[in-house]
Amino acid sequence: MQTTILQPPYPHAGTVAAAVDCQAWMVEQLQALEPGDSDLIVLPEYANVPGLGECDEVRSFAAGDGAGFIRKVTARAIELHAAVTFSLAVEDGDHWYNRAVLHDADGALAAAYDKIHITDAEADPMGMSPGTSVVAAKWGSCTVAFAVCFDLYFAEYFAALSALGVDLIICPSYQRSESAERICLQCRARALDTGAWLVRGSYAMHREDSGGRSLAAAPDGSLPAVAGGEPEVLHVSFDPRQKFVKPASHGSAPVEHRELIESHRQDAVYRSVRSLR
Repeated sequence: MQTTILQPPYPHAGTVAAAVDCQAWMVEQLQALEPGDSDLIVLPEYANVPGLGECDEVRSFAAGDGAGFIRKVTARAIELHAAVTFSLAVEDGDHWYNRAVLHDADGALAAAYDKIHITDAEADPMGMSPGTSVVAAKWGSCTVAFAVCFDLYFAEYFAALSALGVDLIICPSYQRSESAERICLQCRARALDTGAWLVRGSYAMHREDSGGRSLAAAPDGSLPAVAGGEPEVLHVSFDPRQKFVKPASHGSAPVEHRELIESHRQDAVYRSVRSLR
C-alpha cells in the first residue's frame, strides 16, 4: 500500500485566515500528486477546521470553507484513484463530534468513527460530544480502525482494537504540545500492542522537540517512516496484512505476536482490580 501522509504547517494564529492558508497548503500538495502515487492519503485531525477552537467559529467555518475544502480533497482523491482519510468537526443530530472518516478510491464512505476520548478543550469551548462505540470496518483486504489524537493515551482502547483483529489503525492527530519522543514511543507501543500498522497524520509546529512526527509504525514496533517538526509530505509503502512473528517463548515455535497476546490475555483478572485510593 502506497501511503501519503500530509503534515501541514499548524495555523498558530488561530484565525479563519490562518485556517484557510493551512487548507490551501494541503490542497497544493494533493495537486502535486499523480495517479498511482498513492493508495491512501492521510490528513491530520480537524482538517476541516484546523487551529480553530471557539464553538461558534468552528461551526461556521465547518459549514463554509471547511465543507468546501473537504469537497476539494475528496474530488482530488478520486482523480488520483486513492482512498483518503481525515478527522472532521461534524454535526449529527443535536450533537457535534470529532469524526474520523475513510473514503475509498471511488469516494464512497468506507468507515467512520466518533472520537471516544475527547479532551476538556473539545468539550468546552469547542462543544464536542464523545463517541460511544469502538469501530472496525473492512476496507479491501484489511480491517481498519481509528485512534484519534487523545485516544492514543488509552491502552484499554487498543486492547479492544486488538480483539477486533485490526490490520491498520489511522491516527489523525493534534498533540501540539506533546514531546516528539513520547509521540514516537506511543505509536510504536500501540502498533506492537495491537499487531497492526499505525499511520499518524499531524501538524508541523516548527519545533523539533514537540508536535509534528507524522509517521508509520509497524506491528513489530519499528518506525519505517517518520516526519520531523517542519511541514512535510511523507511517503511510505507497506502491506497492512504483514504481521509480526516471533517465538512464543524462548526456544518455542514462531507465532504471530497478536495471536500470542490475545490467547494469554486475562481480562477477568485485570477488571477485578479496584482502586485503593
